[in-house]
Amino acid sequence: MIRFRYLFHGTSSIYRTNLQQKGLLPSGGVLHLTTHPFVALLEAHRTVCGETGFPGAHKPGVGGFPVVVKIERAVVKRLRIDPEWYDKQQAIGRRLVQVRGEFATDVAIGAVDLSFIEYDLDAVCHQLMEETNSLTRLPPLAPLKDA
Repeated sequence: MIRFRYLFHGTSSIYRTNLQQKGLLPSGGVLHLTTHPFVALLEAHRTVCGETGFPGAHKPGVGGFPVVVKIERAVVKRLRIDPEWYDKQQAIGRRLVQVRGEFATDVAIGAVDLSFIEYDLDAVCHQLMEETNSLTRLPPLAPLKDA
């Protein structure tokens, strides 16, 4: 069973036309995706404005405005946990569905499978988080029966 209906990727509006024509292509052999829309939104801001203020920052801003790309999880092939971003410390004592996470694939995602979130990003990301949370919340424990 797929516990995450969507995967997300953050980018800039500068790249929207290219994405609509060619789809989402692996860069350097890898396409980074996340189950968390706010992580994608953060990456979109970093793409637009650049990475500054933390060690190892190297990406200059390209301009435009933030765009979150939404992809149905079922269309993504060869998806794996992204070892570059997966924080094993956050998973101690928790199941992956509780941690969510960062994933990667080396397979392009076609343009027809992409949806673009460009307006009311904060509100839409909150709505998507609620939907994701409803799918990943653990069911309540059943009450213990007297023996």
